[in-house]
Amino acid sequence: MKVNPSSISELISKLELEGYVKRTVDPDDKRATLITLTEVGRARAYEMQDENQEIFSNLFGALSTEEKEQLLALVEKLNASLYGTYPVD
Repeated sequence: MKVNPSSISELISKLELEGYVKRTVDPDDKRATLITLTEVGRARAYEMQDENQEIFSNLFGALSTEEKEQLLALVEKLNASLYGTYPVD
């Protein structure tokens, strides 16, 4: 994802302060930290999942099945091109 580790650490610290995640030492590797969702974090994740589902339903609901298939094919082609897995003509 090309994200700076310090940026990830800062984000996790903010999520921890807000009560969404907690950090614990990995019992198998004391150098590692495990990040887990709290009950508050899990509840918010479910809320976001429902919100995203509604957004995508509204967005793609205007497309026919055929149009959705065409869009998916185009997005997959762009994605493959971006990551160098699509043959160039």
